[in-house]
Amino acid sequence: MKKINKSRMRYYDIIVYTILFVMIILIGYYPLWSQNLSLVWNIDGLGQYYPAFIYTGKYLQEIFIGIFNGQLKFPSFDLAIGMGEDIIGSLNYYGFGDPLNIFAILVNDRNAPYLFSFMIVFRMWLSGLSLIKYLSNFNLDKVAVNISALAYVFCGFSVMGGTRYVEWLSVLIFSPMILLGVEKIIYNKNFTLFIVSVMYAALCGFYFLFMISVVLAFYLPIRLLFQKKSFRIMILEIVKSIFAYTVGILLAAPFFFPTLQSYFLSERKSEPIQNIVFNSNNYIPNVSIKFDKLISLQAVEPPNFLSGIIILELLAVVLLLFLPNNRRKLQCLIFFVITFVAYSLPITGYLFNGFGQTNDRWVFIVHLLLSGILAYVLTEYRKILEKEFAQHKSKGKKINIIFSLTGLMVFLNIIINLWGVYSSYGYDWTKEFIAYENSEVYTNSPVNFSTKVQKDSELYRVSNDILTGINGRPENVAMINDYYGLSYWFSVINNRSQEIVDQYSQSSLKWRSYGFASHNTMNTLSGVKYYFSKEPLVDPTGYQLIENVSFNNQNWFVYKNVNFQSIAFVLSEGEQGRFAINNPEDRELLIKSRNDADGKLEDIVYSGNTFEIKASASLGEKLLLLVPYHENWNAYVNGKKVDPRIGPMNYMYVILDNGENSVRFVYSNPFIKLGLISSILALVMCIIFYIYFKRSF
Repeated sequence: MKKINKSRMRYYDIIVYTILFVMIILIGYYPLWSQNLSLVWNIDGLGQYYPAFIYTGKYLQEIFIGIFNGQLKFPSFDLAIGMGEDIIGSLNYYGFGDPLNIFAILVNDRNAPYLFSFMIVFRMWLSGLSLIKYLSNFNLDKVAVNISALAYVFCGFSVMGGTRYVEWLSVLIFSPMILLGVEKIIYNKNFTLFIVSVMYAALCGFYFLFMISVVLAFYLPIRLLFQKKSFRIMILEIVKSIFAYTVGILLAAPFFFPTLQSYFLSERKSEPIQNIVFNSNNYIPNVSIKFDKLISLQAVEPPNFLSGIIILELLAVVLLLFLPNNRRKLQCLIFFVITFVAYSLPITGYLFNGFGQTNDRWVFIVHLLLSGILAYVLTEYRKILEKEFAQHKSKGKKINIIFSLTGLMVFLNIIINLWGVYSSYGYDWTKEFIAYENSEVYTNSPVNFSTKVQKDSELYRVSNDILTGINGRPENVAMINDYYGLSYWFSVINNRSQEIVDQYSQSSLKWRSYGFASHNTMNTLSGVKYYFSKEPLVDPTGYQLIENVSFNNQNWFVYKNVNFQSIAFVLSEGEQGRFAINNPEDRELLIKSRNDADGKLEDIVYSGNTFEIKASASLGEKLLLLVPYHENWNAYVNGKKVDPRIGPMNYMYVILDNGENSVRFVYSNPFIKLGLISSILALVMCIIFYIYFKRSF
């Protein structure tokens, strides 16, 4: 009976939390809902996360259709992503691998902004639920836990960060679960939750997993020290945790390993680590904290993700000092001091980012800690009130009134914060979110309205001007409209691709490409057959106007590149030597090498991970495929495996045999295979451990 009542109480607490959460969403986000605005932020959200979400949905739909038709295909490369990218490597940071994005399979052109907005709200709700589960492990007051959960859900990291970058909300979900998993290991219950939580975190990407791993390096030893266990037992618990952590990573390896490979092969460069570690300025504390910047949400650049702290959370830190001394209080103080010192030191930002860069994206840990302290302080003061009102007949009612008023204060505090950032009375952040009714224009393309292009079945790329004057960021539109383009904007991109763009522009565009405008030679050398422009070309040399289309109530001019041959071509015998992309003479020499070749391309077919090419050649001539080189490509010439080489413009080439040639370029990511093997072995290990050690597993 007690178990049934406890279960009912747990569900009751979740229902109460959910009701309060929904009320805050309806009232706090009213400035958005009243204007029929989505939660798609018109900068990074629109340019990166939203198209990645749509792409993930379409990818899942293709797999489902394939299974239904008796075909099981999991492409790992897509020419439509950027100039051709590893799917997992480029999109994992945006949720390609996040288990929650299984819901993306429901996406279509009409419901995309609604589903995307729902997933943001759903993740926020889950993050609160996750914290409730974690805090409930410490037998804290249920009302206090619910209040803390609301403060956690609507903190600055969630509202200002998670709304901009939806995948940031995932760390708010798995962090409490990972910590709860550690608690279960400490108390010798089992480590299933820890394994699953680490696996989930690894599937979402290594970025925030690394951060929470740094936290674990402090959290676990401190928690063990307060359990009064022997040194041998402490070491054993740490070893068990490392083992479970490793198993969790291995279970996620099919996504985790390729993501790591793509990161290390990307063009992201960081300052030498010794310059960071041995820079004394990184250890000088900065304690100039402005509390008014912490207790309110602010739509400013750069955003302050530590903002949105509930006033009661700050008060709880002060009240903590006046509580009777015990082990829990001491642990709260230790964690708070460590966090406060860490926040004041510049080196912390580097540490949590693997010394690659510095920022405050790790402050979700601060919000998690403050929420925990709030729940603990409220619980302890409830005990004090119960003692004070021990002789009163209606003590329960009085205490409930006090806690209800406390909850109301937090509720109103959150509403005020949200209105302060979203309403016209505050920062009016609603201006940066797209309306549902206009959402399609951001994901559609004038390419879809061109009869000429739609009827052309040849393999080619399309280049275009900025698609809309509304957002000016159409870089990732091609991948969700089934054509091959040049523009992209991703945090992780093949360094060979970015070198092409940066050398051409003679500047670092930082993980993005706008294409090569109407530059005919560059477009020809990139396999561009059609160029879309909102204005007539001033210099149409090399182009022929073939069509006018209407898109977004604007007239677009469709030009055909008269110098286009294919997305691959044969080069004449001889070395091209060093090739400078920004050097016009080198580009013309490459065109000349193409025109002087005796051989020619006869046919090219692209499907998933494979290019099938038929070409004739004279002795020593090369086949240049206009796809940036990557270590995962394999090549076969007339059935013989050869190593593709880096050619002019960072594209890859193979040397052809004299006469007719059948060439295959196959993209095969070895880290996916290694990940699958590792995952299967880890799963088998879990099954064996479960059979023989059911109690501890």
